[in-house]
Amino acid sequence: MKKCIVAVAVACCLMAGAASAESGKGWFVGAQLGDANSGFGRGAATSVKTRDTGAAWGFNVGHRWALGSRLALGPEFAYQRFGSANITWGNGPTAGKASVSTAAFTLGGNMRFSVTDRWYLSARGGWLSWSGNSDLSVQGQRARRNGRGTGLYAGVGAGLDVTKTWSVGMSLDKHWMSSTRKSRNDGFRMRTLQLTTEWRF
Repeated sequence: MKKCIVAVAVACCLMAGAASAESGKGWFVGAQLGDANSGFGRGAATSVKTRDTGAAWGFNVGHRWALGSRLALGPEFAYQRFGSANITWGNGPTAGKASVSTAAFTLGGNMRFSVTDRWYLSARGGWLSWSGNSDLSVQGQRARRNGRGTGLYAGVGAGLDVTKTWSVGMSLDKHWMSSTRKSRNDGFRMRTLQLTTEWRF
């Protein structure tokens, strides 16, 4: 998946014609598609193994105000799905496995800096609210559990203005999740590498 993301991004850059880029100010809506990598936070057992499957995808909407000729900053609201994670732990009679799916709503800030008339850098970060469900199997017994909580997210990106109102690029984001159960073992994080596209109006 990661190799495919990089290949598509390079192809978009090679095919793009000249465009007169603006600072990125105004309303925008974007979409993301790529790969997610999950892991347990501090306190997780060393025997825990995680294999991530499925595609990560999301969308965001927001507004940026120009702060000079190249910099724009403003709020954004987003939704992100992280695919699925297959988790195993323990050995022998203590072994277990789970299939976990997670999604999050985020609210934060979005920054865009025009390096040249066509190329830009971006950054984002803020607060998130996540929810997830898991199918557990331990000692032959199966159960389904739901979880939710809050956390923080941050990310960086880069891309190309194909036209004055349409951009393509890539982003790398990290999400830190904590559970409402207030347990050290319930914390985890998600990293995403995604192709991005944005329309401004």
